[in-house]
Amino acid sequence: MSQPNTTWGLLEHAIGRAPEAPAIVTGRPPVTYAALHHSAASLATALRGRGVARGDRVALMERNTPAFLTWTFACAGAGAVLVPLNHRLAAVELRAVLADAAPRLLLAHEDFRPALEAAIKGLDAPPAVAWLGTGEGSAPMGLRPAPLPGPAFLPAPCEPDDVCHLYYTSGTTGRPKGVPLSHRNVVQHALAATSELDLAEDDVWGHIAPMFHLADAWASLAITAVAGQHAFLPEFEAEAALALMTERGVTVSNLV
Repeated sequence: MSQPNTTWGLLEHAIGRAPEAPAIVTGRPPVTYAALHHSAASLATALRGRGVARGDRVALMERNTPAFLTWTFACAGAGAVLVPLNHRLAAVELRAVLADAAPRLLLAHEDFRPALEAAIKGLDAPPAVAWLGTGEGSAPMGLRPAPLPGPAFLPAPCEPDDVCHLYYTSGTTGRPKGVPLSHRNVVQHALAATSELDLAEDDVWGHIAPMFHLADAWASLAITAVAGQHAFLPEFEAEAALALMTERGVTVSNLV
């Protein structure tokens, strides 16, 4: 099997490797890679239906949940640039990030509505918003999964040097600065990590550090590359983190 060179290619690589392997082990029953692929492809189709095209930016504000993982791949399938938002920022800080990123669409959990509405209010060109509900993100409010066209999903044309993710610094030394990462960058990082850490299909990654930060974001791709398992902790709390490790059999994580 050839090595993938795009973010969507990593998910397809997992499907080719182990389609029925458990991808998401938060909740019961586990979600298989085949099911994750279907959900991401369906949401990518829905993004296209909302006018999102290759190269458009899609901002995402969500906690560590299966929704975050699913939307990561949905954006890749649509050819969009994912812009993860730090939900710990104040409204004025979020406004600066959104003004600079200029996303076509903002996906955000309902819990963050007050801060985001305050942030958007001051923008000259506010993005369209789709509020995510309380489920796992596969059927968000205002953006339902779309039926897949035909027997197979065809991802948007994408080159390895296309921008894949746009991350913003925390702004501790000034205004947050955007850092674009290409598909080649994030995929090679993920593949290198699988080799360095000897990751395998039976590994369970604990998403404990924030997924909007690169401290954890790379693992979404690295664990997927080996068809490993994802376990999620929405908000950090020490006892909850230890419980997740015990209950879900977490074998590897990254804590900062």
